[in-house]
Amino acid sequence: MNKREFVIAGIMFLIACAVFLFICKPWEKGEKEVPAASVGEAKAPREAYENMQLFSLDALSDMAGFEVKDLEDIPFEVTEKRYNCIFDKDAGYKIAEITYYGEDASLCFAKGSGTDSIPWYILYDNEIEKENVSDIEVKLKQDESGYSTAQWMKDGFIYSVEIDPGVEKDVYLGFVGGIK
Repeated sequence: MNKREFVIAGIMFLIACAVFLFICKPWEKGEKEVPAASVGEAKAPREAYENMQLFSLDALSDMAGFEVKDLEDIPFEVTEKRYNCIFDKDAGYKIAEITYYGEDASLCFAKGSGTDSIPWYILYDNEIEKENVSDIEVKLKQDESGYSTAQWMKDGFIYSVEIDPGVEKDVYLGFVGGIK
């Protein structure tokens, strides 16, 4: 790479950074307007929603407009974390999502406002068990590897935890009970 190409690459990088900062405005606190994606009518898979990957828990809380806390006592050793904020501007909700990765396992924790379900984790009554944890009704879904998905409402927010591979019911309920 000659000097001219190096300078051009540097200028392009600076322009890309300026555009990112102009759009995201990480220095502003609270609600942010994020343009909705034009995805058509079907919005079942996670990819069908406006999705913004963030680089910290604070940025996730700021973008979502509500506090999101890191989970404790994850039932495997965490090697990587990813933070996403998912929007559906038409329906008026935001979902903060933290995905924890281990060597052979993953856990996705979601907290949403403005909705009573996480659209890509819809739990149908014929495939769930209901349990009470600290006076909160928790819907649990079991698959061939164990209990894999839980969903509940608390203080006006919807919560969801998906673990792969699934775990024993008591491990799951203990873990869900520890989420504050």
